[in-house]
Amino acid sequence: MKIKWIALPLLSAALAACAAPQAKTAPNQPAAYQPPKDQPVMVGTDIIAQVPQAQVWALLTDVDNWGAWNSKVTKVSHGAGLNVGADLSYGWEEKSVTATLEEIKEPERMVWKGARSGDNVRMRWTLTGRPDNTTLISLRAELKPNASQTAIANAGNEISAWISTLQAALSKKAADIQAAAAAAAPAPKGKGRKKLHKPAAKAAPKALSGTAAAPLSPAAAAPTAASASAAAK
Repeated sequence: MKIKWIALPLLSAALAACAAPQAKTAPNQPAAYQPPKDQPVMVGTDIIAQVPQAQVWALLTDVDNWGAWNSKVTKVSHGAGLNVGADLSYGWEEKSVTATLEEIKEPERMVWKGARSGDNVRMRWTLTGRPDNTTLISLRAELKPNASQTAIANAGNEISAWISTLQAALSKKAADIQAAAAAAAPAPKGKGRKKLHKPAAKAAPKALSGTAAAPLSPAAAAPTAASASAAAK
């Protein structure tokens, strides 16, 4: 059944929605959708990264190095690798989490069941490449029907940690990409030229007859243009 998404702030703002005008959700603030009682509760947020989809996917699926950009993750072991049915065991601060990979489609989607906010919580990552070489990143936490506000808040906090730390890592990567592009750009006309020094005159060889030979006149060394270019990383 297709779920219609409705953005609602969490906690007290959600409870007061009927009495007060609806405020816009803050950037990166997870929004919750309260579906009918027999459907899962979904909490999620979206960001746009100034990084190509393939590079976002490579960072996200490098499970062993999650802790390098998400300080909440303290240790990781992913058993049989990124295959459906494989276990992802990791530490989230003081809690040990055991998740099972349920779906993976490179470079678009990865879903696992088991999270800091609950053993039955599913984390759904979706990456969508955009024409301008940026990437729309969507993260959704799927909770059981009739999930409590506390459970929703816990899932929202976990999503915020994932997204904010990933965003910081991708911002650094975007800066590196821009720096590499700038270094690879051709130098302005008239710049980047180097002058070549004339070679020193060689010592004149002695004539076989014993008379001094006239010194050889070295050919004038004409300067050549040297263009500097940097290979794109």
